[in-house]
Amino acid sequence: MLFGSPLPSDRTMTQAPAMDDERSNMSALTLVRDGAQLLRGAARAALVKIESATASLPSDRAVKSGLPHVAPPFELLAEMVTLRVHLDPVTEANAPLLIAPGSHRFGRVPESDIARVVRQCGVLACLADAGDVWIYATPILRASETAAHPTHRRVLQADFAVGDLPGGLQWLGI
Repeated sequence: MLFGSPLPSDRTMTQAPAMDDERSNMSALTLVRDGAQLLRGAARAALVKIESATASLPSDRAVKSGLPHVAPPFELLAEMVTLRVHLDPVTEANAPLLIAPGSHRFGRVPESDIARVVRQCGVLACLADAGDVWIYATPILRASETAAHPTHRRVLQADFAVGDLPGGLQWLGI
């Protein structure tokens, strides 16, 4: 239990219906595949520039799974939304995304306060069918538990923001 409380099985978010037309699904999968290739290339090209440009910006820095990680200032995250396109179904048994609804309104939540904020906001499981699209506030508290019955759980995730970046940084367009 990542949030410190069991997942209520009766609380799931409303889902958009999956696409019915097989050609639409194939076109969407082709678009997702091509988009993922472009995103990987853009991410590699931007990594060095981002690391050097963010050195003077206030942020949370950490090492996760042996890799350096920089969390941008909360003010930047607060203006962003995240879009997830589910390529595979996600059930309660396959470690769905868990969110604490409304937690993004608390600002950057220190690790020591996460359990309290989650108790206050509750936990929802984001179940999905293949083709479902989720949009959420980027800084919302989110987690995932270990899958009870692991199967594919592929998603294409993109973060969207408005405005200019501080410190001379630039958004990379695709």
